[in-house]
Amino acid sequence: MEGMEGYLLKRGAQDHRRWCTLRGWSLTWWSAGPEEPGKKPEVLGVLDLRGARFLTTENLKLTFKIEGGVPLNSSKTGKDYIMTSDNEEEFRRWKMAIERAAECDKNDKITQKGYLMKDSGKGKGILSRGGTEKRWFELKGHIMTYSETEGGKPIGQLDLRGAKVDCRADSLAFTLEGPILNVQKKGKAYDLAALTFEEMRMWTECLKRACESQGI
Repeated sequence: MEGMEGYLLKRGAQDHRRWCTLRGWSLTWWSAGPEEPGKKPEVLGVLDLRGARFLTTENLKLTFKIEGGVPLNSSKTGKDYIMTSDNEEEFRRWKMAIERAAECDKNDKITQKGYLMKDSGKGKGILSRGGTEKRWFELKGHIMTYSETEGGKPIGQLDLRGAKVDCRADSLAFTLEGPILNVQKKGKAYDLAALTFEEMRMWTECLKRACESQGI
C-alpha cells in the first residue's frame, strides 16, 4: 500500500494546519512540513488506524472524522480526530488511504512475538547493567511494534522495509540498521538482544524476511 502525505487542518479547541504522513497503518502529524524554512519538524502525534473508521461530516466541506484510532504517543483513548483537506482531490486520496490502512491488518498474522532487550539510549551498551529496557515486541509483515508489557499499548512502531539485520557472533545481541520509527522519514540503528540463542535465531530470521518485504 502506498503512503500518503500532505497538509491537513487538524480541528479542535484551536485549529492547526499540520503536515501529515500516512505509512503502513500509522498516521503522523508534525509541527512543520519538510520544506518549511527555519523550522525543525517534530512529531506531535501518531495514530494507529487499524480498525478505525473514516466518516464524512455534513456541516463542514472537505472534512472527515477518524473514529476508533489509537494514539501511540499519548495516554488519551477514545478520541475522534477531525481533519480538513485542501481540496476535493486530496480529500478523495486521504479517504482511500485511511480506509486501506484501517483494513490492512484485519487478516494479518503475527509472525513473531516476545520479549527483547532494547537499548535504553543511556549510552551504557545493550548488554550492560542499566543499559537495556525489556520490551514486548510483535512483528506483522514489515511492521514491528513494541510495548512495555505483553498486551500493553504500543509505544513505538518500526517500519522495517529496506532495513538490515546485523548479527553479532556468539552473542544474543543484534542490530537493526535503518528502520523508520513511528513513520518518521529518517531511520536509525536499534540495538536489541534476545533472551536465548534460539529466540535470537528465530527473531533474526523473521526480521530479515520483513526487511526484504515489499508489502504494505
